[in-house]
Amino acid sequence: MSAMLRHHDRSRFHVIAYSDRNSSDAWTKRVASQVDEFRDVGAITDDDLASILRQDQLAILLELNGHTGGRNRLSVINSRVAPLQLSFLGYPNTAGVDEIDYFVTDQFCDPTELSDRLHMEKLLGLKPGFLCFDPWVETLPHRDSPSVQRGSIIFGVFNNPAKASPTVMSAWAAILKRVPDSTMLIKYGGKFRSEWLKDMWRSRFGASGVSIDRLQFLGPEPTISKHYERLASVDVALDTFPYQGTTTTLESLAAGIPVLTMAGETYCRRASSAIMLRLGFAELVAELVADSVDDYVSRAVELSTNIDDLQNLRHRIQSTFPASAICDGREFVAELEATMRRLLEVQPRIVTCTGMPRSGSTWSYNVVRQLLESVDGKQNVTAQYREGAGGDEAIENALAASAHQVIKLHYPQQLTMNAIRNGGVWNIYTFRDPVTALASFREMFGGDIASAARRIDISLLAAEEWK
Repeated sequence: MSAMLRHHDRSRFHVIAYSDRNSSDAWTKRVASQVDEFRDVGAITDDDLASILRQDQLAILLELNGHTGGRNRLSVINSRVAPLQLSFLGYPNTAGVDEIDYFVTDQFCDPTELSDRLHMEKLLGLKPGFLCFDPWVETLPHRDSPSVQRGSIIFGVFNNPAKASPTVMSAWAAILKRVPDSTMLIKYGGKFRSEWLKDMWRSRFGASGVSIDRLQFLGPEPTISKHYERLASVDVALDTFPYQGTTTTLESLAAGIPVLTMAGETYCRRASSAIMLRLGFAELVAELVADSVDDYVSRAVELSTNIDDLQNLRHRIQSTFPASAICDGREFVAELEATMRRLLEVQPRIVTCTGMPRSGSTWSYNVVRQLLESVDGKQNVTAQYREGAGGDEAIENALAASAHQVIKLHYPQQLTMNAIRNGGVWNIYTFRDPVTALASFREMFGGDIASAARRIDISLLAAEEWK
């Protein structure tokens, strides 16, 4: 986020950041300095947060956490606090929440044929990619591959150890066995200060026949510049699978080192691969993206056996990555802003049916939903069926998102009647009288509804009822 916040067009966007953390650090202060308003909301309840967000009259909400870390505010998002709600960056999967409209991604991370069926949100593919990156150092430690001087290969593992599956650890052990003089440098923040964790890794590698003396565990560096220098001290970074890295991959590429990864089928299994593909040099992707565990191991061995080729690869990364679209925050933000403004121009309609749980109610609900979808397009209609009084709560939440038009079916309670007087709700009675519904639609759209009606699934309608 820090790579993009400073590029927002302040003549068009007023940016408010809501921090749900219970602590603050240098990165928190950096983000706070790049937005128009910064709010600490970690100590308040979901209900209070929802009230604050509605009072702020947001046009767009970017949700950045999902289910990451075990704590989230998805119940707030699901109460609809902004006309346009998107999930972005923090969680590599669907949030499973009805009221999140879009999931920000790209064609490499989420190929439509693989991912569309796995998301409740609509996939929103951005042309520049699914993220942008800024290394936040003035000078990157671009240097020759260490093996040029040492004569032996140093592999690096920099991912969160929680991503180190037994399968990938077995693959790493196989690589070390096939490259006899190689060593492995392992670090991820302060995680490897844990003696238990280090012993567990030593045990797994030892069981595979690898001497534990070839493993070097390191803790955090005092500065980000030192962190990049440490990354640059290895020849090849080995990515985890099936859950790939993201930030660690970007940092490794910024330090100028190759990252070997194995592409999977979903976002969390393709993040590193998508970054490689997004860089724009297909021949490098062929060298770095593997399709199977055996191929992954073989590619690591191949990279380590030809020092001249490894050196050339490193130089190409060092010249290509800083100039790539991934590092162009201005382009990324311009595309994101244009896309969000375009989405806001489409006023989605919320259809809320508050009928009783009986066939007549569901019939009329489906009639209205399909009429709207045929007129506005399916992607612009949010439909929900609530039994009894639960629909009024849904309407209240929808009204808080002022860009939405709410269409209520059946019994008009006081909240609904007040909203109707204020022009916020179209109330359509369809349970006993479908003709009244058509009259309401004719008034709403100012034209003949017959052509739209003909596009309704005829299986929902009995001919005599329609007449």
